[in-house]
Amino acid sequence: MADSHGIPVPLLLPDEPPSQAEIDLVLLTVDALPGKLDRKDIVFILKGSRRSRALFNQWYKLESFGAMHHLDDYTIGKTVDWCIYDGWLQLVVDPKGEMKVYFDKKGWERNKEIWKQRVLDWFGMLMEQGTPKDVWPRMKPIHREIKSMVLDEIADRGTREFDPILVEWESHEEDLEIRSRIRDVLASAE
Repeated sequence: MADSHGIPVPLLLPDEPPSQAEIDLVLLTVDALPGKLDRKDIVFILKGSRRSRALFNQWYKLESFGAMHHLDDYTIGKTVDWCIYDGWLQLVVDPKGEMKVYFDKKGWERNKEIWKQRVLDWFGMLMEQGTPKDVWPRMKPIHREIKSMVLDEIADRGTREFDPILVEWESHEEDLEIRSRIRDVLASAE
């Protein structure tokens, strides 16, 4: 028996901690459907299950769907349980009385780092392709904390490589604080 924020649950733990890549796959799965998944749902997604629940919910559209297809359900479940045990995730009883998986502080911090790097990689790809105008559809759904982290990273670099993207992003950004921050980053590079 282990405990996740006061909820006693039996967790099955692997003999050795999972790799960071495996933990990241679990985190990305939770991030794709925050507050909507229980432990077995995460296993179904990572396994690439074709069970009716997975098909009905269109989980096959998720990036992490089938990412651990080479492992059995039991092993994937142990990886999910490790993420709960080690503080990456927590279990919360929702208003319907169902136990759902959410980020714990450690998991949310790691998820933000993953997304910050993804955004910076997108920026590099957009610059290589000469399509900085395509930035907004990808940036619109990004959490504001991640947007701030991206801007901090660009400011720390002190380069002008992403200026065309920042100009385009700033023209569409709806969050006034983020828009102001983009202007500050652009101004500081001059």
